[in-house]
Amino acid sequence: MKVFRTFLKFVGFALIGLFLAAILLPFVFKDKLVTFLKENINKNVNAVVDFHDADLSFIKSFPDLEVSIDSLSVSGMDEFDGILLYKADKTSLDISIPSLFGDKKIPVINSII
Repeated sequence: MKVFRTFLKFVGFALIGLFLAAILLPFVFKDKLVTFLKENINKNVNAVVDFHDADLSFIKSFPDLEVSIDSLSVSGMDEFDGILLYKADKTSLDISIPSLFGDKKIPVINSII
């Protein structure tokens, strides 16, 4: 019985630690996330993408990952130069977490709000 109680304490502390990490990690890596998003989006699309801020949450759309982007705008390039293609005050992406760790490295977006 003592071993079972010790096991339950270990599992409980591990779950609490994972929950706290899910809450704290988005705040710790927020600046890196915003920089990474801006650089990679603009590198991979033929448009100018700009946004004010981005947030990451593991809790809001559990078991998926939610990326919320504030003041997102997409302007065209080349023949669409100067044309505003998309603009929204808030855009949220619901991304499947297992797709981030697969071999393809292409995230599966479940929904765009």
